Amino acid sequence: MKHLESQISEQLAKLDQSQREIQELHSAKSRAQAETADLTQKLEEAESQLNQLNKAKQVLARSLEEVKSSLEDESRIRTKLQGEHRNMQSELEQLREQVRPPCIRGLQKPTGVAWPLLVKLWKIFHEVVWRRV
Repeated sequence: MKHLESQISEQLAKLDQSQREIQELHSAKSRAQAETADLTQKLEEAESQLNQLNKAKQVLARSLEEVKSSLEDESRIRTKLQGEHRNMQSELEQLREQVRPPCIRGLQKPTGVAWPLLVKLWKIFHEVVWRRV
């Protein structure tokens, strides 16, 4: 009978040990589930932030393309205007050459003290010529 009691006692101890292990496993399972839920929430938040960043990236990419296009348009217009400006300067110089009196055509604009004297002479020349006509 003692043997039977000792076996029962051993079996009860093993049962208690098994129940403690089961309880520990249930606790570990609960902790793992809680951690999984927390990590799942963090993953969803990270994916949401990633989506927002991708949308912002797309907006910025479109904005960049618009700015590039605008810059290209402005560059083309600037180049065109520079060419037109050069042409107009050339035309202006041709017109100036046509209205200059024959005696000074082809001369370059003098610098320094000679220029004001030449302007005075030219004015006098025109006054004299226009008075005769």
